[in-house]
Amino acid sequence: MAVINVTENKTFYLDNKLKKNIDILLDACKEDDDFLLIFDGAEGAGKSLFMRQVGYYCAQRMGVPFTVDNIHFQLNSYVDKSIESPFYTINILDESRKILNKRAAMSRESKKFTNYLSECRKKRQIHLIALPAFHELDKNIVLWRAKLLIHVDKYFVEDSTKESGFGLKRGDYRVYLMDQYLKKCYLYPYSYPKKYEFTGQFKPVEVIDLSQYESKKDDNLELKYHSKYEEIELGKREKMWRTRTLKLVKGMEDNRQISRGEMADVIGMEVNTLNKVISQHGE
Repeated sequence: MAVINVTENKTFYLDNKLKKNIDILLDACKEDDDFLLIFDGAEGAGKSLFMRQVGYYCAQRMGVPFTVDNIHFQLNSYVDKSIESPFYTINILDESRKILNKRAAMSRESKKFTNYLSECRKKRQIHLIALPAFHELDKNIVLWRAKLLIHVDKYFVEDSTKESGFGLKRGDYRVYLMDQYLKKCYLYPYSYPKKYEFTGQFKPVEVIDLSQYESKKDDNLELKYHSKYEEIELGKREKMWRTRTLKLVKGMEDNRQISRGEMADVIGMEVNTLNKVISQHGE
């Protein structure tokens, strides 16, 4: 086990086999390459914590900063920060299930992210993403971009100190190469190859300011789900379409010489009503 120092009084351990694989990929970054690791596993298994530990090690070895600013919960902020950042920057996309899954693959943000990953190799950066199952990712990320899959386990074991007689066990993981066996399992949710490259364990040692991380996570949760932001977004869309509609009406009048009466007939509206709508929304 390799000892990684966070502070004078705080350390964590990285399995030597995992460290060796990561070191190979980091050395390749110095030769005009980049890499992407996928962390998956059940909710609450500790994959985000372990991903931060791996990110911290990568940053330490490459001599770059690693703070809560390296962690993102939205695709746009992830891409923007990566574009603005220098070589060897660590980019973490946390809790990406709803924004990178197959059903969202055709969304504008998801296509932008997938296309960016296919073109950003010259940035020589490290990309780490976490979600419950790699099967939910767009196939281009799994088949062509990822270098390793790290599956984090969570299960119950007998524990006499617990009232129920069982306790929750976290910290075990399995590492898979992105080979033909794993790629075949991608087609069969939610299966994993019986054969894995190696196993390891990690301890719950935090490597960043946890209060800043939780604050950023809470802000993202509010932004995604609070109804006031939905109303703001709907207001923006309504304003956009209202502006486009008014421009269309003006263009039809000025350039096509089509009267408002004719336009009202087409859309099934009284001309007085159309005039009132246009007047209310800024002719």
